[in-house]
Amino acid sequence: DRDYIESWTQIGCVHSEQEEFDSALGAFKIALDVHPDYPEAHLHRAEVLHQLGRTAEAVSHWQTYLKFVNRGPWAETARQRLAGAETANTADA
Repeated sequence: DRDYIESWTQIGCVHSEQEEFDSALGAFKIALDVHPDYPEAHLHRAEVLHQLGRTAEAVSHWQTYLKFVNRGPWAETARQRLAGAETANTADA
């Protein structure tokens, strides 16, 4: 079912665990096409982008995740990643 966002997010996570990053990003994109505000898909997409060295692309996904989820270990991870991205951008300037 294309509209089952939780399923697409889990499929993306499985692909990510198997280091099939393009497939993971595709699955997360489908989840976000169906529900653009689904926090978990934003978080996992950001993490894959970060793993691929595409941290600048991940920033908006971490920010969106934090709009909806501001507590817990994943929120803290998102904040740390954003701080690291900001530090990297400052160092590059």
